[in-house]
Amino acid sequence: AILSGDTMVIKSYQLLSNLEPHILKKVLEVFNNSAITVCEGQQLDMDFEKKDHVNINQYIQMITNKTSVLIAAALKIGAIIGGASSKDQQNLYDFGINIGIAFQLKDDFLDVFGSSDSFGKALGGDILTGKKTYLYLKALELADFSTKNKLKNLYSKEYQHEDKIKNVKNIFISLNMPELITNLMIEYHSNAISFLSKINSEKKKPLENFSDTLLDRIS
Repeated sequence: AILSGDTMVIKSYQLLSNLEPHILKKVLEVFNNSAITVCEGQQLDMDFEKKDHVNINQYIQMITNKTSVLIAAALKIGAIIGGASSKDQQNLYDFGINIGIAFQLKDDFLDVFGSSDSFGKALGGDILTGKKTYLYLKALELADFSTKNKLKNLYSKEYQHEDKIKNVKNIFISLNMPELITNLMIEYHSNAISFLSKINSEKKKPLENFSDTLLDRIS
């Protein structure tokens, strides 16, 4: 996997080398900075596994670095190559950041509340591995003392009973987490569309459809 990843990075630079020099410099700046940010996001994700205390702002920053920046950078690089204005480049980047966060929140939701047939993998993977997702962190914020301790115990690696996923899911439901995470997804989706609306181009329609697909997906 590491060798495959290294090869893909090399292939990327080979493709970028075909760009005109004045465009290449701008593209490489976005590409390289984004690559570093994604690595930082991945490191944060791994660090969170060992940390007892992670807040929602830290989680949002982690998924921004790890996931959203990839989408945002791809959009901005496309805009640079296509000759878009600096404002449109930034609007597309900000669109990507927000839609990327919405995408990851949807992924968190589907891992617990989706259909295993549609999702393409067994549900509850985040729960089984004790991953500190928005659902878990927000539930800790809202839960009373007893429920909070129960949730922490269920999430611990020591607790590996077959009812682990079901019990955690029931706590999430009791705290209205499905609605809360859906509302947050909609908020980030709306933010994304607001940046897209600043671009005066009929060609942005596929991006609107793309954003709707990410929000409505079941897998």
